[in-house]
Amino acid sequence: MRRGFLIAAVALAGCGKHRHQPPPRPTPIAEHAHPPWSKPLPGAPAPRTARVPKHRGWDVRASDAVAGAAAAIEEDENRQVRVRVVVGARTTILATADGSVTDYPPLQDVAISRDTRGRVLVVWADDRNVHAWENGGGPALTVGRDYGVTSVAAGLADGGRAVVAWGTHDGGEELNRANQVFTAVRDPGAPAFAPATELDRGDARSYHLPRLELAVTPRSAVLAWNLHNRERRQPVRAARAGARGGFGEAVTLGNGTPGPVALRGDGAALVSWTQDYRVYAALASPGRLPARPEIVSDADRAFSLEPAFGADGRARLAWTTHRPPQVRYSAVRTR
Repeated sequence: MRRGFLIAAVALAGCGKHRHQPPPRPTPIAEHAHPPWSKPLPGAPAPRTARVPKHRGWDVRASDAVAGAAAAIEEDENRQVRVRVVVGARTTILATADGSVTDYPPLQDVAISRDTRGRVLVVWADDRNVHAWENGGGPALTVGRDYGVTSVAAGLADGGRAVVAWGTHDGGEELNRANQVFTAVRDPGAPAFAPATELDRGDARSYHLPRLELAVTPRSAVLAWNLHNRERRQPVRAARAGARGGFGEAVTLGNGTPGPVALRGDGAALVSWTQDYRVYAALASPGRLPARPEIVSDADRAFSLEPAFGADGRARLAWTTHRPPQVRYSAVRTR
């Protein structure tokens, strides 16, 4: 059974987190893009979704996968919960909890990242703290506090730079604390993470956790997220960190749901998100925050956004439409 899990993890290399969400209503696909992006063209391959199979009676509640490794929060029929990670041929149980004594999951979320040398960083949240573990790096570390209901993101770059981000609100019967976004950073060569810092805080209480999208290289890190505000909108924001130290000021890009972030070797960044059924993007020059938002597609109910930089250095963005049959589109920034 372990081999089946490993094969699935390797086959799903490069996949992101898997969450079960109902698809929105289909709407017409985009007929044209907006300068400076090219017209969307169909035919780009759709990315696979990380789906970890059941393992000896355990159901998957949350999962994340990278090349050659996968991590999952699993629950059995007795509501025992655990964090399990597979790296290569080795399986490790990182945490366990008894879900029968709580009203909400005692293990909240999990994320995994990998550098080019095969080192893996796994991050998960229980109902009190956020933890991080590296293969070959000793026991797990507590990197910061959460407030009961939490989403996490992880980034690991060559040279040892690591970034952990999480969004959290209280898990009580009454919602008493607005969502907060925290980060913890470990500089190259540092023995541990620096103390966690608050990056953002919602101005209204909401049960909707922030969606976090993180990209990390040895020279830079960019985090994108959203928070519900008192106008019942979801501002999409982004912040950058340099080669050392934590994140600086944040910029608001729009309102919607952030997609993944792409980082080029020189530090240029591409942030993607969906807003009003459209695909948006914002480019950031090396060392700078993302600039003016750009519309990449019209109302096509996009999902599975995939930003990247091509061999020519140009920004590229792919997405899938919800119009049956679902079609994968891509566009390139022309200037």
